[in-house]
Amino acid sequence: MTGPEVSIMAVCDGAKAVALAPAQDFKRVGDGDVGANTGGMGAYSWVPGVGDDVVAEVVALAIEPTLAELARRGIDYRGVLYAGLMLTAEGPRVLEFNVRFGDPETQVVAPRWEGDVAEVLAAAAAGDLDAVAPPRFSATAAVCVVIAAPGYPDAPLLGGPISGLESARAQRDVQLYAAGVANAIVTDPTRRGWSRPAVGCSG
Repeated sequence: MTGPEVSIMAVCDGAKAVALAPAQDFKRVGDGDVGANTGGMGAYSWVPGVGDDVVAEVVALAIEPTLAELARRGIDYRGVLYAGLMLTAEGPRVLEFNVRFGDPETQVVAPRWEGDVAEVLAAAAAGDLDAVAPPRFSATAAVCVVIAAPGYPDAPLLGGPISGLESARAQRDVQLYAAGVANAIVTDPTRRGWSRPAVGCSG
C-alpha cells in the first residue's frame, strides 16, 4: 500500500463511537524521515486533506464495524479505539488498531480539544455518549516534537543531562511533557526497553 498515514482515535461507549481530531505522526528517528523505526518522534494536528468527510468515512468503514463486532462477541468495549490508517488511492485502509490514546498523537489532539474532556470520558464509561455533546476541536494547529536521548531507540544514553527546559517553557503556547526521565533533569538511568527517554513539546 502507498499513501499518507493518519491516526484517528474515537471514544466509545460500547455501542457508539465519536471521533477525535485526526493527527499524523512520524516514526523514523532521523530528520528527513530516515533511520530506525520508533514509537513516534512527533506528530501534528490538524492534518491537511483529512477533513470531516474522511473522518466520517473512517468511522463508518472501520471504527463502527469493529465496535459492533466486539459487541457481537460479547465484549462491551468502552474506551478509546485508535485506528492507524493509510489513505490509499482506493480509500482508507487500517494498518493497526489499539485500545488506548495514541502517543505522540494525543499530545497534539488533546490541546485542541475544547470543552470538558472528563465529561465525555465519563459518559463513555457510563455507556451513554448521547448524554453529552460530541467533542469539539479548535481551529488552531498543534505540533509535537520528541527530543530523545542519543542512541535512541537501540541503545539510548541513560543518565544523560537534559537542558533547555526553562527556555522552552518560556516560549508562547508551548507545553512540555516528560517521559522516561528522572526528576525531569536526566534521562532515567534505570529505564529499559521501548519507552523513549524524551521530552516532548507541543504548542
